[in-house]
Amino acid sequence: MVLMNLPRSIRFRKENVILLGVVPALAHEPKSLNNFLKPAVDELNALWKGVKVNTYNSPSTAVEIQAAVLCFASDIPAARKLCGFLGHSAKRGCSHCGKVFPGGFGEKRNYGGFQDRDQWPKRTSQEHRRHAYRVKNCVSESAAEKLASELGYRYTMLFELPYYASVEMCIFDPTHNLFLGTAKRVFTKWVEDDIITKTGLETIQTRIDEITVLSDIGRLPGNIKSNYGGFTAAQWKNFVLLFSMYCLKDVLPDQHLHYWQSFVLACCLLCRPCITKTDLMLADCKLMHFVKEYEKINGEMTITPNMYLHLHLKECVENYGSIWILVIQL
Repeated sequence: MVLMNLPRSIRFRKENVILLGVVPALAHEPKSLNNFLKPAVDELNALWKGVKVNTYNSPSTAVEIQAAVLCFASDIPAARKLCGFLGHSAKRGCSHCGKVFPGGFGEKRNYGGFQDRDQWPKRTSQEHRRHAYRVKNCVSESAAEKLASELGYRYTMLFELPYYASVEMCIFDPTHNLFLGTAKRVFTKWVEDDIITKTGLETIQTRIDEITVLSDIGRLPGNIKSNYGGFTAAQWKNFVLLFSMYCLKDVLPDQHLHYWQSFVLACCLLCRPCITKTDLMLADCKLMHFVKEYEKINGEMTITPNMYLHLHLKECVENYGSIWILVIQL
C-alpha cells in the first residue's frame, strides 16, 4: 500500500511503501484470499472510524487520523481474487461488464467481438455486493461455486469495508495491461509467425542503438533478438512509446504496422502526466481501432483478456485520472 497524501515524487519509494502481508509458498494457489485479507480489513475498518496516534508534527499530543483505501491495482489474476470476481477464463470473466465469453470447460475463451460494445451489460458495485452475499450464504461449497459461475461474482472480505465499491475500485494496472500484456504478446506473435524475421530483429536492434536518448529515460531495450521475452515493463514501455514506430518501419507489413500505430498513439495519450477528456476519448477510439484491426487480421481467438480490458480503461481514467503515476514508477 502507498499513502496518497505523500507527493507522488516520493510516494513509491521503498521506504514509503507499506508491506501489508505476504502469501506464503503453497502447494496449490489458494482459491480465495479472504483468510489473508481479514487482519488487514480489521485494521482498515479501525482506520476508517479513526484512531489516535502521535505524529511527527504532534509528538506529545495524540491526534485522530482516518484513512480509507482508494483503489486496488494489480494484474488480472490477482485482481479477480482480491476484488471478488471470477477468473478471466470464466464465462463472465470481465470485472466491468457482464459480457459472456463463448467457450466450454477446458476450451479457450473467445474474447473477440467488439461490434456490440454499447450493448455490453454494465456491472454495478451494488449488484455485486448483493449477489456476493448470496454466494457466501450458500449451504455448500459446490452450490456456492455453481451460483458464482452463473452470476460472475464471489464474496471478498473487502465487502466488510463499508465504502468498498468493487467495480470502481478494481482498476487495471497499466504496466500489465498495456506493456507486459498486449505489447509483449503482440511482438511475440509477430516473431512466432515469422512476420518479424531474424533479419528484422537485427534491423530493429541496429535502429535502437543509433538513437541517443536522455539519461532519465530508464532502461532501454537491449539485444532484442534474444532477450525480448524477458524484457521488463519499463523496457516494453520505452520500446512502445519511444522506439517502436521508427524501428518497425519497413520491418512489419503495412497492415500490422497500421494497427500497431493505433496502439502506440493510445499509449502516448494515456501515459501523459495530465490527460484531457478529448485525449481520453481519442485514446479509447484508438484502442477500439487497434483491437478491431488486430482481430480482423489475426482472428478473434487471438484476442487476449488484456486486449478486451483495453476498452474499459476509459472508465478507470475517468474515475482516477491519468495512469502516468503508475507507469512512471516502472
